[in-house]
Amino acid sequence: MWGRRRRRTTAAAAAAAGAEVHEFTAGPRYPGGGRRARAHQYVVEFERAPEADLEPFAAEIDRKLQEINHDYCVKRKGDLGMTCVEVTAVPQGTFYDWMKARGKLGGQHKVPVCANDRQYVDELLKQADQALYQAKENGRDRVVLYQGCRSGEGAPAPDAASACRRHG
Repeated sequence: MWGRRRRRTTAAAAAAAGAEVHEFTAGPRYPGGGRRARAHQYVVEFERAPEADLEPFAAEIDRKLQEINHDYCVKRKGDLGMTCVEVTAVPQGTFYDWMKARGKLGGQHKVPVCANDRQYVDELLKQADQALYQAKENGRDRVVLYQGCRSGEGAPAPDAASACRRHG
């Protein structure tokens, strides 16, 4: 049930922000590191990014979650128990590469929408970092567009370096 609610909430927030979400997952963000309260952290791969920054998108997810979940609404009152949803955007192809690395590609495997721990969130952030470091390693002062590794011929997917196209 929570998965469907999160999908609807995220789709509504994307529509309000002029964005299109390709994949997402959510997990907890715990207090610490200068943070005083918990929050939900969403890792989102956009097909089309929001027209503005991510704050309105995050605020809309937060608002919708409060509408559909009384317990969440109570925890959000005054930011005492939880703070606003945090959204981290990742490059296109991150979820595909993550699912592939987990051996979970194919129609029988779906991206988990939420979890009670940070495992998926942390793995995805690490996957995104690796893709960004790979792109950076390919050259300074260049724009590198990640094209993803979605070859349908059953051939092994190219590594991150060969999946990127340089424009310069």
